[in-house]
Amino acid sequence: MMEGMEDLVGRKLKPEFVEKRKDLILSQHYVITRPDFYSDSMHINMRIHVNDDFVITGFSGDKCYSVYRGLYNRSASVHDREFTKRDIAYFRKYVKEISE
Repeated sequence: MMEGMEDLVGRKLKPEFVEKRKDLILSQHYVITRPDFYSDSMHINMRIHVNDDFVITGFSGDKCYSVYRGLYNRSASVHDREFTKRDIAYFRKYVKEISE
């Protein structure tokens, strides 16, 4: 469980959001997002895990920094990073916008 997100477990994704991404959600049982305030060298994924009824069951994510950009960033050495308060604030706001 991602620290700071515990109180959002149990919320349900809004029907209009589910309708747009239903096939992807049903096949993976999660929704993925990324804050737009990072450069290309920061690889960050924030996942909202849901059950078959589109109720949020948990959160996960990963964040790392690569010294290379563009074509070579996949093979670059990476440095794991912790989520910041700004990341969590973005994620909380996003989850509240797409759930009820």
